[in-house]
Amino acid sequence: MKQKLLLCLILTFGLKLIYFVSSQIPFHNNNGALTNYFDFCVKYDGAWYQSIAEKGYPKVKEKKDLGYIGKNEVVQSAWAFFPGYPLLSAGLMKVTNLPYRWVALLLSIIFSFMAVWVLYDFCLLSLRSEQKAFWITLCFFLSPFSYYFSIFYTEAMFFSFMLLGFNALYRKNYVAFMFCLIPLVLLRPNGIVLLLPFYLFHLELSGLLKGYKLKMTQLFEKQNILQSLSFVPAVLLFGGYLYYQYYKTGYPFAFSIAQVGWYKASTFPLLSLFNRSDIGSQFNSVYAILTMAFAAYHYKKFSLSENVLIWLFILLPLSAGTTISMARYIAVIFPLFIVLYKNVDLFKNKWTLVFCLLALHLFSLYPWLINHPLAY
Repeated sequence: MKQKLLLCLILTFGLKLIYFVSSQIPFHNNNGALTNYFDFCVKYDGAWYQSIAEKGYPKVKEKKDLGYIGKNEVVQSAWAFFPGYPLLSAGLMKVTNLPYRWVALLLSIIFSFMAVWVLYDFCLLSLRSEQKAFWITLCFFLSPFSYYFSIFYTEAMFFSFMLLGFNALYRKNYVAFMFCLIPLVLLRPNGIVLLLPFYLFHLELSGLLKGYKLKMTQLFEKQNILQSLSFVPAVLLFGGYLYYQYYKTGYPFAFSIAQVGWYKASTFPLLSLFNRSDIGSQFNSVYAILTMAFAAYHYKKFSLSENVLIWLFILLPLSAGTTISMARYIAVIFPLFIVLYKNVDLFKNKWTLVFCLLALHLFSLYPWLINHPLAY
């Protein structure tokens, strides 16, 4: 196990070296190799996280300050972003006396490697095969758009705690599971909706849910109730964050209101597809449709908890009226990739597939390098 996992870590470290070299290409400034790499990692949402970590959330005098789109005015606010990542960054900045970019680099290294470890561990627990765990993990992090796990975004941290939660449930360690939930609800809005697939997964492992049949008579037994209490702190914490937003802005769902500044509005998920003519929206629409088709075709290969996770993570972003960032949101839906790569270990030309995936990975990286809207 240790050798296979170590090889995964070494090969994915090679990706980081590729990112570092790529950040030096002529599209970037000439202020030095490290500065170029920081600029590569901190773009788009990364700049918002840096602002929150360094300055905190801005004061809100009226609802318009949260997010607004007018004829000649666009207002975007940091309240659109959850506090987990910038809060941890700010804490480390105070403890280490390092600037934000160095702290963000440290977090990126820690959690991107942790993401590799927890996925390998999950595959080992669920498939009982070191070979499958190795190839699934390697192919997952070579897949297109997995570079989001190495930049100064929340993907690696969110993914790590999500898989740590599933692994803790596998081991029936409900105390560890409880502590995994706490950062999840503060990292991204869909952290709170994860509680549903988590609970279904718990019921499946406990034998209370088989397929789509729930044993209602055993649901209220003492042991299940005690285990279910591990979900409570996360719910209370999320409620506390809603109160904090209300206290600071007057709106408990300030993060949702702030999405207006990014041209997002609640809509039926499928109506978000192809509703804009730009190449980014068109590509993300096609990518979302292909993902949904794959999930629907293979639904029998997923447990109920996995199906719920998959469709929540696809449909919730689409319900915001746009396909922006769909490739990034799909990148963390690990059950899809496990099914996709489950039989790679049986291929004769496995390394040919690896090189093909690497080529696609680098192709997906190109828009990020040149600041193209496809990377949003």
